Amino acid sequence: MISTISGGPTLAGTSNNSIKHYVLLTYVHQVFSTEQGRLLKTQKLGWAPITFCEEEECGVILPHDDLLIIRADISNFDVGRILVDTGSSPIGSIHLPISVGAASQRATITTSFLIVDCPTAYNVILGHPTLAQMRAFISTHMLLLRFPTPNGTGTAELVEDLELVTLHDDIPDQQVRIGTSILQELRSDLVAFLRLNSEVFIWSYNDMPGISPDIISHRLSVNLAVRPVR
Repeated sequence: MISTISGGPTLAGTSNNSIKHYVLLTYVHQVFSTEQGRLLKTQKLGWAPITFCEEEECGVILPHDDLLIIRADISNFDVGRILVDTGSSPIGSIHLPISVGAASQRATITTSFLIVDCPTAYNVILGHPTLAQMRAFISTHMLLLRFPTPNGTGTAELVEDLELVTLHDDIPDQQVRIGTSILQELRSDLVAFLRLNSEVFIWSYNDMPGISPDIISHRLSVNLAVRPVR
């Protein structure tokens, strides 16, 4: 398990002195166009327009507010469950190369990863600095992340494909999604477990049992002596 978070560090650094120095250099560069040699130089990259089309909604259940989770190579390790989001409070940092995409349309950069000591469902969280360095564009609607490469537009590889599993043969619309990369024996056990415990899923309001007022109740804070106003 590789538990790291990529986020906080920026071009300005992390210390107060480095931030002040970066602000000063940026101001001098913009106003007087001097000290260009001291600024961080990045390679100019010509790239085609990055677009998203309606056909790429295939497989995305709409409407949704799902998270964008991808996989990538980090320091030659294949890492899954990478959450594309913001950073968190670190206990340390390390610079590692990260490669996103497949075949010739692949982007590789070296970025600073913040190390976080906390339980999480994700191996890595990619934040704004890394996305900006990759010139990445995100479609939260289509759950896609794209970036320019010398050989065209690259697309981040999703963690894995999912398949629909019907829990009741006589109720075909009661379905859940499971991963397709698990072993067949484990898949069979998982499907059997889900079907055995299908009553824990809420498919409609009719499936929601009543809650005792001794546990929780909702009251409107109104003054009964005041006439209601529409």
